[in-house]
Amino acid sequence: MASRTAWVFLQRALLAVGVLMLLGLAVLPRLGAYRTATVLTASMRPTFAPGDIVVTEPEPVSSVRVGQVISYRVPVGEHQIETHRVVKIVQGQGTSNPVIQTRGDANQANDPWTARLQGATAWRQVAVIPKLGYVVNALRGRAIEIAAVLIAPIVLVALLLSEIWSGAGADPASEQQRERRERRVSRKPYFGPERRIGGDRRIGRSRLPRPAIAWQTQTSAAGPSPWAGARPATD
Repeated sequence: MASRTAWVFLQRALLAVGVLMLLGLAVLPRLGAYRTATVLTASMRPTFAPGDIVVTEPEPVSSVRVGQVISYRVPVGEHQIETHRVVKIVQGQGTSNPVIQTRGDANQANDPWTARLQGATAWRQVAVIPKLGYVVNALRGRAIEIAAVLIAPIVLVALLLSEIWSGAGADPASEQQRERRERRVSRKPYFGPERRIGGDRRIGRSRLPRPAIAWQTQTSAAGPSPWAGARPATD
Protein backbone atom coordinates (compact mmCIF):
# COMPACT_ATOMS: atom_id res chain seq x y z
CA MET A 1 0.00 0.00 0.00
CA ALA A 2 2.82 2.40 0.94
CA SER A 3 4.83 1.59 -2.19
CA ARG A 4 1.80 2.16 -4.43
CA THR A 5 1.12 5.52 -2.76
CA ALA A 6 4.77 6.55 -3.25
CA TRP A 7 4.62 5.54 -6.92
CA VAL A 8 1.45 7.58 -7.51
CA PHE A 9 3.01 10.56 -5.74
CA LEU A 10 6.14 10.28 -7.92
CA GLN A 11 4.04 10.13 -11.09
CA ARG A 12 2.12 13.25 -10.17
CA ALA A 13 5.29 15.11 -9.15
CA LEU A 14 6.95 14.32 -12.49
CA LEU A 15 3.87 15.44 -14.38
CA ALA A 16 3.68 18.68 -12.39
CA VAL A 17 7.37 19.47 -12.99
CA GLY A 18 7.04 18.75 -16.69
CA VAL A 19 3.97 20.94 -17.07
CA LEU A 20 5.56 23.82 -15.11
CA MET A 21 8.75 23.69 -17.19
CA LEU A 22 6.74 23.61 -20.40
CA LEU A 23 4.68 26.62 -19.34
CA GLY A 24 7.59 28.59 -17.88
CA LEU A 25 10.19 28.07 -20.60
CA ALA A 26 8.11 27.59 -23.75
CA VAL A 27 4.49 28.68 -23.62
CA LEU A 28 4.47 31.93 -21.61
CA PRO A 29 7.58 33.45 -23.28
CA ARG A 30 6.06 32.81 -26.71
CA LEU A 31 2.87 34.51 -25.61
CA GLY A 32 4.87 37.63 -24.74
CA ALA A 33 4.29 37.54 -20.97
CA TYR A 34 8.06 37.69 -20.44
CA ARG A 35 11.33 36.59 -22.00
CA THR A 36 14.19 34.47 -20.72
CA ALA A 37 17.84 34.62 -21.74
CA THR A 38 20.89 32.66 -20.59
CA VAL A 39 23.85 34.78 -19.45
CA LEU A 40 27.04 33.96 -21.37
CA THR A 41 29.56 36.50 -20.04
CA ALA A 42 30.54 38.01 -16.68
CA SER A 43 30.09 41.64 -17.74
CA MET A 44 27.14 42.14 -15.35
CA ARG A 45 28.60 40.67 -12.16
CA PRO A 46 27.46 40.77 -9.40
CA THR A 47 23.92 41.43 -10.68
CA PHE A 48 24.00 38.15 -12.58
CA ALA A 49 26.68 35.71 -13.70
CA PRO A 50 27.33 33.21 -16.52
CA GLY A 51 24.85 30.35 -16.39
CA ASP A 52 22.10 32.41 -14.81
CA ILE A 53 18.78 33.04 -16.54
CA VAL A 54 17.60 36.64 -16.84
CA VAL A 55 13.85 37.22 -16.92
CA THR A 56 12.67 40.39 -18.66
CA GLU A 57 9.20 41.92 -18.90
CA PRO A 58 7.85 44.26 -21.56
CA GLU A 59 7.33 47.96 -20.89
CA PRO A 60 6.79 50.98 -23.17
CA VAL A 61 9.99 52.32 -24.73
CA SER A 62 9.04 55.79 -23.50
CA SER A 63 9.35 54.48 -19.89
CA VAL A 64 13.04 53.56 -20.15
CA ARG A 65 15.08 55.36 -17.46
CA VAL A 66 18.71 55.58 -16.35
CA GLY A 67 19.58 52.75 -13.95
CA GLN A 68 17.34 50.13 -15.54
CA VAL A 69 18.80 46.88 -16.89
CA ILE A 70 17.31 46.20 -20.32
CA SER A 71 17.78 43.73 -23.13
CA TYR A 72 18.26 45.28 -26.56
CA ARG A 73 19.88 44.55 -29.90
CA VAL A 74 23.43 45.85 -30.33
CA PRO A 75 23.58 48.16 -33.38
CA VAL A 76 27.05 46.98 -34.51
CA GLY A 77 28.81 43.70 -35.26
CA GLU A 78 26.59 40.64 -35.20
CA HIS A 79 23.64 42.58 -33.71
CA GLN A 80 23.40 40.19 -30.76
CA ILE A 81 21.05 40.72 -27.84
CA GLU A 82 22.77 42.48 -24.93
CA THR A 83 21.49 42.90 -21.38
CA HIS A 84 23.24 45.88 -19.78
CA ARG A 85 22.41 48.80 -17.53
CA VAL A 86 21.30 52.12 -18.98
CA VAL A 87 23.77 54.80 -17.83
CA LYS A 88 22.66 57.66 -20.08
CA ILE A 89 19.82 58.61 -22.40
CA VAL A 90 21.60 60.52 -25.12
CA GLN A 91 18.47 61.88 -26.75
CA GLY A 92 14.75 61.36 -27.00
CA GLN A 93 14.03 60.61 -23.34
CA GLY A 94 10.34 59.91 -22.89
CA THR A 95 9.84 59.39 -26.63
CA SER A 96 9.21 56.24 -28.63
CA ASN A 97 12.76 56.18 -30.14
CA PRO A 98 15.28 57.12 -27.43
CA VAL A 99 19.03 56.75 -27.95
CA ILE A 100 20.72 55.11 -24.96
CA GLN A 101 24.22 54.47 -23.61
CA THR A 102 24.78 51.24 -21.63
CA ARG A 103 27.51 49.59 -19.55
CA GLY A 104 28.04 46.26 -17.81
CA ASP A 105 28.18 46.45 -14.01
CA ALA A 106 31.57 44.70 -14.01
CA ASN A 107 33.06 46.98 -16.71
CA GLN A 108 34.98 50.18 -16.07
CA ALA A 109 33.94 51.85 -19.35
CA ASN A 110 30.69 52.35 -21.22
CA ASP A 111 29.83 50.17 -24.17
CA PRO A 112 31.52 51.55 -27.34
CA TRP A 113 28.23 52.33 -29.05
CA THR A 114 24.92 54.06 -28.58
CA ALA A 115 21.71 52.29 -29.48
CA ARG A 116 18.42 53.66 -30.70
CA LEU A 117 15.55 51.60 -29.34
CA GLN A 118 13.12 50.54 -32.04
CA GLY A 119 9.50 49.54 -31.70
CA ALA A 120 7.02 50.23 -28.96
CA THR A 121 8.34 47.78 -26.36
CA ALA A 122 11.50 47.59 -24.28
CA TRP A 123 12.44 44.51 -22.22
CA ARG A 124 13.42 45.32 -18.63
CA GLN A 125 15.13 42.84 -16.31
CA VAL A 126 12.89 41.87 -13.38
CA ALA A 127 14.33 38.59 -12.06
CA VAL A 128 17.37 36.31 -12.12
CA ILE A 129 17.31 32.50 -11.79
CA PRO A 130 20.79 31.35 -10.72
CA LYS A 131 22.53 28.62 -12.75
CA LEU A 132 19.40 27.34 -14.47
CA GLY A 133 20.88 28.45 -17.78
CA TYR A 134 23.32 25.51 -17.69
CA VAL A 135 20.37 23.12 -17.58
CA VAL A 136 18.62 24.94 -20.42
CA ASN A 137 21.75 24.92 -22.57
CA ALA A 138 22.22 21.20 -21.93
CA LEU A 139 18.62 20.58 -22.96
CA ARG A 140 19.27 22.34 -26.26
CA GLY A 141 21.65 19.58 -27.41
CA ARG A 142 20.62 17.47 -30.39
CA ALA A 143 20.24 14.22 -28.45
CA ILE A 144 18.27 15.92 -25.68
CA GLU A 145 16.08 17.65 -28.24
CA ILE A 146 15.23 14.33 -29.87
CA ALA A 147 14.53 12.80 -26.46
CA ALA A 148 12.34 15.74 -25.48
CA VAL A 149 10.36 15.58 -28.72
CA LEU A 150 9.99 11.80 -29.02
CA ILE A 151 10.61 10.12 -25.68
CA ALA A 152 9.22 12.61 -23.18
CA PRO A 153 5.65 12.57 -24.61
CA ILE A 154 5.68 8.76 -24.60
CA VAL A 155 6.83 8.68 -20.97
CA LEU A 156 4.17 11.21 -19.94
CA VAL A 157 1.43 9.25 -21.72
CA ALA A 158 2.64 6.02 -20.12
CA LEU A 159 2.53 7.63 -16.66
CA LEU A 160 -0.99 8.90 -17.27
CA LEU A 161 -2.23 5.53 -18.52
CA SER A 162 -0.58 3.75 -15.60
CA GLU A 163 -2.32 6.02 -13.12
CA ILE A 164 -5.67 5.60 -14.91
CA TRP A 165 -5.39 1.80 -15.03
CA SER A 166 -4.25 1.51 -11.43
CA GLY A 167 -7.15 3.69 -10.32
CA ALA A 168 -9.67 1.76 -12.43
CA GLY A 169 -8.44 -1.66 -11.31
CA ALA A 170 -8.76 -0.94 -7.61
CA ASP A 171 -12.03 -1.89 -5.93
CA PRO A 172 -12.81 0.76 -3.29
CA ALA A 173 -14.97 -1.64 -1.27
CA SER A 174 -12.30 -4.35 -1.13
CA GLU A 175 -9.64 -1.78 -0.26
CA GLN A 176 -11.70 -0.52 2.67
CA GLN A 177 -12.35 -4.06 3.90
CA ARG A 178 -8.65 -4.91 3.73
CA GLU A 179 -7.74 -1.77 5.63
CA ARG A 180 -10.30 -2.59 8.34
CA ARG A 181 -8.87 -6.12 8.67
CA GLU A 182 -5.35 -4.74 8.99
CA ARG A 183 -6.48 -2.33 11.69
CA ARG A 184 -8.19 -5.16 13.62
CA VAL A 185 -5.10 -7.36 13.41
CA SER A 186 -2.76 -4.59 14.47
CA ARG A 187 -4.98 -3.56 17.42
CA LYS A 188 -3.73 -5.27 20.61
CA PRO A 189 -6.18 -6.16 23.39
CA TYR A 190 -5.82 -4.23 26.62
CA PHE A 191 -6.56 -5.88 29.91
CA GLY A 192 -5.64 -3.05 32.24
CA PRO A 193 -2.68 -2.77 34.62
CA GLU A 194 -1.34 -5.75 36.54
CA ARG A 195 -2.35 -6.05 40.18
CA ARG A 196 -1.41 -8.29 43.04
CA ILE A 197 -4.31 -9.63 45.04
CA GLY A 198 -3.48 -11.85 47.98
CA GLY A 199 -0.01 -12.51 46.64
CA ASP A 200 -1.32 -13.69 43.26
CA ARG A 201 -0.48 -11.85 40.09
CA ARG A 202 -3.71 -10.79 38.38
CA ILE A 203 -4.54 -8.71 35.31
CA GLY A 204 -6.90 -5.73 35.56
CA ARG A 205 -9.88 -6.68 37.70
CA SER A 206 -12.29 -5.06 35.21
CA ARG A 207 -11.66 -7.84 32.70
CA LEU A 208 -11.68 -10.84 35.11
CA PRO A 209 -14.82 -12.99 35.15
CA ARG A 210 -16.90 -12.72 38.29
CA PRO A 211 -17.61 -15.95 40.24
CA ALA A 212 -21.12 -17.29 39.89
CA ILE A 213 -23.07 -16.95 43.16
CA ALA A 214 -26.44 -18.60 43.81
CA TRP A 215 -28.43 -16.75 46.46
CA GLN A 216 -31.14 -18.20 48.66
CA THR A 217 -34.56 -17.02 47.55
CA GLN A 218 -37.76 -16.47 49.52
CA THR A 219 -40.43 -19.12 49.60
CA SER A 220 -43.38 -18.11 47.46
CA ALA A 221 -47.04 -18.88 48.05
CA ALA A 222 -46.88 -21.65 45.47
CA GLY A 223 -44.41 -23.60 47.53
CA PRO A 224 -40.83 -23.74 48.51
CA SER A 225 -38.28 -22.60 45.98
CA PRO A 226 -36.01 -25.22 44.46
CA TRP A 227 -33.19 -23.02 45.67
CA ALA A 228 -34.30 -23.08 49.31
CA GLY A 229 -31.48 -23.80 51.64
CA ALA A 230 -28.88 -22.83 49.05
CA ARG A 231 -25.84 -20.93 50.19
CA PRO A 232 -23.63 -18.61 48.21
CA ALA A 233 -21.09 -20.51 46.20
CA THR A 234 -17.51 -19.90 47.21
CA ASP A 235 -14.19 -20.29 45.40
